[in-house]
Amino acid sequence: MLSKVDILKDIILKEIHSGKLRSGDIIPSRNRLKQKYGFSLTTVNKAIRDLTAAGYLTAVKGSATKVLSVKPIFEPRCIYAISGFNDSNLEMVRESLYSYSNISCPFIGLREEDAMLKFDHICQSGSIVIWICPSLKTILLMEHLEHCNIPQIIINRDFNGFNFVSTETQKSIRDGLSWLMIEEGREISFVAPSPSIETSYIYQRVNSFYEAALELGAKLTPSMIFMHDQEELSAVTNDIGRKLFLGHNRPRGIFVLHAKLAVLLVTFARAHNLLPGRDYHMLVFDYIDELRKTPGICMMRQQLDLMYNEVHTWLKSPLPIQKYIKTELVIPS
Repeated sequence: MLSKVDILKDIILKEIHSGKLRSGDIIPSRNRLKQKYGFSLTTVNKAIRDLTAAGYLTAVKGSATKVLSVKPIFEPRCIYAISGFNDSNLEMVRESLYSYSNISCPFIGLREEDAMLKFDHICQSGSIVIWICPSLKTILLMEHLEHCNIPQIIINRDFNGFNFVSTETQKSIRDGLSWLMIEEGREISFVAPSPSIETSYIYQRVNSFYEAALELGAKLTPSMIFMHDQEELSAVTNDIGRKLFLGHNRPRGIFVLHAKLAVLLVTFARAHNLLPGRDYHMLVFDYIDELRKTPGICMMRQQLDLMYNEVHTWLKSPLPIQKYIKTELVIPS
């Protein structure tokens, strides 16, 4: 949900882009904007300050605020990409941005834990910050950067009040469960990591699963719902694998929220002569190459390429954006 500041910025920008306000025109006064839209003076001042920093408006103390340009005047001095996961994410973003965008400024990749060490540099005018799968612990830093008028966008997380391009979970999981239930019926087993502050996004995916299961009329048995520790996958595989594949009432429809665990579970099942497509079907959140073209396995590939395209567009004009992109169902033929 957009903040009040973003809503007011969007209103002003629409009048600029529609031609109602042209270069050199005076925009309504701060008090007039406050009265017309019911926002506080603080909100109005922040919206005008942001649009001025982006190059749309020009404001001189004691004078009226005018439209400076119908396009933003923003040439980034430096792009900081800060990853909540690993360095491979940073390299992927670097390659994507520089392959498809006319970017000549430096690109600096940082891990979350190193971001504070560079805080003074990041806060300098002309910086842009791209957050890649950040944890909740970074929100305070994001708020500081916002206060400094540093444009920011988040890839694959949806923190309220910030720009983001993220995976849409509710409709994506519903589509995946629909496939699984067509293949194996209403009875579904669910395997998911236990959420934590570092993996807060898991809460949303788990909630989306239950909502979709309820909507589709799936049959869930408590003994076939497994929450596991992400750090002990070997032990988890043996424990869950025995219950899933060696019990008397084996479920034939399995949804696994952790792609690496899905590979281990498929390997466990094969060791006991149980094959996907013949003895069970599995839905996996995310894509992992080891399961590519495996019969009976459907993967929900997060469309990072489309997210990067949205970031490319945003870099040209850093306007408010909060967009969700559905996963792509990868079903072996």
